[in-house]
Amino acid sequence: MNWREMQDMAKELFGKGMEPMFLNGSLLAVHAEMMCHPPCAIHNPSDHPMVELPLVWRSDRGFFERRCRHGVGHPDPDDLAFKERTLGREASAFGVHGCCGVCCREN
Repeated sequence: MNWREMQDMAKELFGKGMEPMFLNGSLLAVHAEMMCHPPCAIHNPSDHPMVELPLVWRSDRGFFERRCRHGVGHPDPDDLAFKERTLGREASAFGVHGCCGVCCREN
């Protein structure tokens, strides 16, 4: 994708109330910051214990996770809270992960 195409895509996203975000070498379309309702993993994370860990988008499962020092992904608490608010009981599936056995217990 060239610069002109990226500019056109950004304009199109803004017109739909979204904005582009680069994360770990990937381009994501996310809600615009002015439309954000905290807590938000992207624009306004809460002061949870994993907030300093790298944020990773899991396109295969459709959620954000935080990568711990052991290299394991743990569901981002703010993204999980959003899913619980919007999906109800169905959100519990997003909390299932291959845990390192340490970081979630510390938090």
